[in-house]
Amino acid sequence: MKKYNFFVITIVISGIFTKHISAHPHLFIDVSMKFIISDSGLSGIYTNWSIDEMNSTQMIYYYDMNKSGKFEKKELIEILRFTLPNIQNMTTISWGTHFLNVQKVERFNAIIKNREKIIYSFFIPCNIQYKEIPDKKITVFFEDASMFTAFDLKKDLIQTSSNERIESNITFGKMDYIDTVVLHLKRK
Repeated sequence: MKKYNFFVITIVISGIFTKHISAHPHLFIDVSMKFIISDSGLSGIYTNWSIDEMNSTQMIYYYDMNKSGKFEKKELIEILRFTLPNIQNMTTISWGTHFLNVQKVERFNAIIKNREKIIYSFFIPCNIQYKEIPDKKITVFFEDASMFTAFDLKKDLIQTSSNERIESNITFGKMDYIDTVVLHLKRK
């Protein structure tokens, strides 16, 4: 009986710990961003997600229904319907103890580059007023809790727009295994 109990407990504990250990990415996304700074603060983040070739090939086959090599309006609507919940769930924007709940994206587009790679571009409206964030930083990261999507920040392609009244600076950090982008804003 003791051997049986030990065996059952071992299997249960192994199952708990190996669930996330055995998970590994199946989708790889390269991320570039441009923070749009206005006189009043951070108005939004223009973002590009470049999908790996293997997944792009499958998505092109599925979504480019007329095989034109570009997405038509109704194909884009279908892609956004599928993609928007992922953007909302995988994007975290925080400043201090506040978190921005990504409710929508604007100017969504998907292009097929060289007939083999899909690039999503979209604008995440933030409307984070400068007066709300004095002496604080804005942190942005992308994470898939299931660990099936891996995000790679292309640090040389992370930028801010210029503004005469607000100085901006970007640094990078890490939270556990996740790379983060940290935006610092300061009045000139």
